[in-house]
Amino acid sequence: MRTVLWFTLALAAFCLVTGLRADLVTIGAGAFGMSLWLTLLNGVYATIVQVKVPQRFHERVFALNTLIAWSTLPLGFGLVAPYGRPSSTP
Repeated sequence: MRTVLWFTLALAAFCLVTGLRADLVTIGAGAFGMSLWLTLLNGVYATIVQVKVPQRFHERVFALNTLIAWSTLPLGFGLVAPYGRPSSTP
């Protein structure tokens, strides 16, 4: 469990790096770090599920996780859209 928390902290740090400056190198480094740590975090999660959950329930657990994760996408799109457009005042 500590590994999940450390990997999440590293992921958050690279999210912060991505938003620091509007510089291509900074954004690229942050995006690379986010992709790296998210991949490692998903690998640890999959390992935990495969070890702790009986094999006959793996499909259901992964399906439920995917359902919950994807159900948040419309909420994210709804929140980002108003803030993503440029303001009309100069």
